[in-house]
Amino acid sequence: MSRRPTGRVRSTATGERRLELSLAAKGEITELTFVQRLADPALAGGIGPGWEYYLDVLVASRLGEPLPSFADDYPARRAHDLGDARTPC
Repeated sequence: MSRRPTGRVRSTATGERRLELSLAAKGEITELTFVQRLADPALAGGIGPGWEYYLDVLVASRLGEPLPSFADDYPARRAHDLGDARTPC
C-alpha cells in the first residue's frame, strides 16, 4: 500500500530566493505546487523563465517528446514573468 503525499516543504535558499513546495493528493494523482517569492520583482524576468524551462524539460522527457529550447521562448516568458511579479500574491 502506498502512502498519499501531503504537506508542505519550505526551504530558504541563499540570497533573496525563498522556495516553497507543497504536495497534495487530488484523487489518484499528486499535485505539486512550486512557489518562489522574490524580494525584488525585477529578478523574476531572469529566474521565472528558467524554472518554466526546467519544468517543460521534465514534462517532455516524461512524455518522450523532443526537449524544448530555452532560447526559443525566453523573451516572451521574461515579459510574462515580469508582469506576474508585479501582481501581489
